[in-house]
Amino acid sequence: MVPARPLVDPYRRTVRDLRVSVTDRCNLRCAYCMPADGLAWLPRSEILTFEEIERVARVCVERFGFDGIRITGGEPTVRAHLPVLVAKLAALGVDLSMTTNGVTLAGMAAELRRAGLGRVNVSLDSLRPDRFAALTRRDELPAVIEGIDAAVAVAEPAGRAAPPPAGSATATVPATSAWWRASPAASATPATGSGSRPTASSATACSPCGRPISGPCCAVEAPTTTWRPPSRPRSGASGPATASATSTSSARPAA
Repeated sequence: MVPARPLVDPYRRTVRDLRVSVTDRCNLRCAYCMPADGLAWLPRSEILTFEEIERVARVCVERFGFDGIRITGGEPTVRAHLPVLVAKLAALGVDLSMTTNGVTLAGMAAELRRAGLGRVNVSLDSLRPDRFAALTRRDELPAVIEGIDAAVAVAEPAGRAAPPPAGSATATVPATSAWWRASPAASATPATGSGSRPTASSATACSPCGRPISGPCCAVEAPTTTWRPPSRPRSGASGPATASATSTSSARPAA
């Protein structure tokens, strides 16, 4: 095998991580990300197969010494048979992680863990149901909370001793779902039923400002702080860098 040679960017940073977008589809319609009706999704013929994704990842690991891979989307869990891909990438022996909105994580966490997923990052806009519904246009916060619980449960090391009883000095932190349902945030429920798909106009009024979420309430207004891009590293600066690859077969740069 040819020894790996590092991939160095123009700022002399060694690239160690690969981000792979496995789909452009998502089961939320976040106001800051896409229109309420969704986007024109890529046809299946333009999506890389699991074997093609594995080949790109293997080149990055074996030829350039990458030691981390992050699976992203869209929402990666809507890609059919995702654990199959996880198993292929886990076999490369890297730090394998995934970013998800958590909506369908509860039903997949155990299978993903068995396939070799090491870490998961859950993107969660708010713990307030009304604000979550306004931002994502979906009433799925309880499902996300259950997904976090499922991820924590399958991450427990095998053979770990049973937790001490509640009330003892060393009692463990309660499950996320139990803590959330007991918190004041859980009482701010959307106006529609739990099985509905509310939009920003159908959620309740914003609690902090009292204005309807359909209007310019603080849940949907642009932040008042000014964002400034990070300063560019000086020539010769060192630090972590990440390569990025989409899952489409069109001619797009992989890094």
